[in-house]
Amino acid sequence: MTSNTKILLKTKCEGLPKESDFEKIEEEIIEPKEGQIGCESLYLSLDPYLRGKINGRHISGAIFPGDLMAGEAISRVTTSADPAFKKGDLIISHSGWQSHPVININDASKIIGRLPPFLSKVGLFVNPSIDEVKKVINMCHFDLIQFHGDESPTFCEQFNLPYIKAISVESKLSLLEYEKEYESASAFLLDSFSKDVRGGTGNIFDWNLIPQNISKPIIVAGGLNKGNINELFIKNKPYAVDVSSGVESHKGKKDYNMMQEFILGVRNATL
Repeated sequence: MTSNTKILLKTKCEGLPKESDFEKIEEEIIEPKEGQIGCESLYLSLDPYLRGKINGRHISGAIFPGDLMAGEAISRVTTSADPAFKKGDLIISHSGWQSHPVININDASKIIGRLPPFLSKVGLFVNPSIDEVKKVINMCHFDLIQFHGDESPTFCEQFNLPYIKAISVESKLSLLEYEKEYESASAFLLDSFSKDVRGGTGNIFDWNLIPQNISKPIIVAGGLNKGNINELFIKNKPYAVDVSSGVESHKGKKDYNMMQEFILGVRNATL
């Protein structure tokens, strides 16, 4: 099992920092408790203010020999003990120089406040309890909610926020009947059906099942890439598209060039 690598201050730095000023230790990875998340650090912040902390002359406090080196980190959630975060989420926290920190959710939630203006914050849930949804809404102040489970219209409506209802499309499903049932939905997200998972299959569904006369905005997901996006827009005129694996060079790794090509494909298809 991977261990948690920590970098501790060994001695105060004289002149330029040297490797001998620090100590690397390996510890067992801790399982998060309720209200915590386990993470893998992707990027660490190395800032000039650390010199002041090491020398005990910084307003935020000092780092003493034997202490974990302080600093901000961008991390990926690996395990979660709170419904506000799921595996794969990217967060910002002051978790210091360590490879696999366990972070209190209140510290990680600050990423919401760092978002630039004019972005909509969307909360995604799969068959949650009422209390779970209310708790996360109060913490993150979402602009809308996306429900991916078997939530009823009554359940979706009670939070007084606009919502998107995800639908797993299969041949026996009537989207027009679904539209009548979920009249209060702001939009539908259509994805491939799978009996094992809710979304993220990387497979396309039969786009001919999308009615031309459906009135609600449609977001299409499932197996989209630069090679088929034009065909989708020829057959249908979705309000938006949802892509993930179609712009990955390998599983979980987004590719900048593939993202650019996909965006260009969408733009060309909508001209």
